[in-house]
Amino acid sequence: MSPAKKAKSDDFKVVFRGVRGSHPVSGKKFLKYGGYTSCYEVRAGKCIIIIDGGTGIIDLGNDMMQEYISSGKDLESREPLEAIILFTHVHVDHVQGLSFFSPMHLADSSFYLYGPDVHGYSFEEGISFAIEPPIFPISIHDMAAAKIFKSITSSESIFWSHRRGIPSVVNNFREIERKKQLTKSHPVRISFMKSYAHPNGGVYIYKIEYKKKTVVIATDTEGYVGGDSKLIKFSKNADLLIHDAGYTVEAYSDPSHCKQGYGHSTMPMAVDVAKKAGVKMLALVHHEPANDDKTVDKIQKEAQKLLPGSFAAYCGQEYII
Repeated sequence: MSPAKKAKSDDFKVVFRGVRGSHPVSGKKFLKYGGYTSCYEVRAGKCIIIIDGGTGIIDLGNDMMQEYISSGKDLESREPLEAIILFTHVHVDHVQGLSFFSPMHLADSSFYLYGPDVHGYSFEEGISFAIEPPIFPISIHDMAAAKIFKSITSSESIFWSHRRGIPSVVNNFREIERKKQLTKSHPVRISFMKSYAHPNGGVYIYKIEYKKKTVVIATDTEGYVGGDSKLIKFSKNADLLIHDAGYTVEAYSDPSHCKQGYGHSTMPMAVDVAKKAGVKMLALVHHEPANDDKTVDKIQKEAQKLLPGSFAAYCGQEYII
């Protein structure tokens, strides 16, 4: 359960590739927590699940390319890359790195992309708008890798097993028997809920289960008075809750530039969910660009007083569940 524990090939691991919100930042004031925008890498054994395509996905892609190159001496002997990419929503800070995700240009690799429809557009259309001329020189469909897009709803789950083909999307209420069978044969299960606490379309929150352990990724969500009951139930007893804590309490309620209704939480909101859900560990993410290392250090210190062991995640941090 410790971040320092040595990883094994069948471990359940999270790598925080991008933990910044809204836009990337750089400079000496941001060296500790980093400036990449939203991206989380989850390794469930050999299965790779990526959540969001912010600028953090660029370094992830470079590392995956190194894995690909070292897997064989030539194209014929290398192991093709395969991953699920989940999108919480398609705001720019969650898709802006996808154009530079190197593995998308490998013709022998496969990516399964899932996310919500929004504003009358399908998920595939929403992603395509961000990567097409004149915004970008080529469209996402011109990238060489095999790509399967699918719109998903909160009444569904995804089941997956490495090298077993396209992941299975199952309706939780109409395909109960199929769901039981897939639970036995596919080690990874992904569930999702929709939160309406983010402007103009809401956001998806994901739960990934592997080997009887659970991680919940809840970015770009804003707390409610008395706690987010839906999210608390969804996160119940999770081993790790990754929760938005972008705003300081002062910035959130500042009458001169109030952040209420912007769709992001404060640290006390995240702690409230974690406590009521009984999660084992809380990671704070989506750090506001204005929050430098000293500010995030302070948020982390205050969080640990309320919930010992909780931490503010930094770019590149690994956590073994």
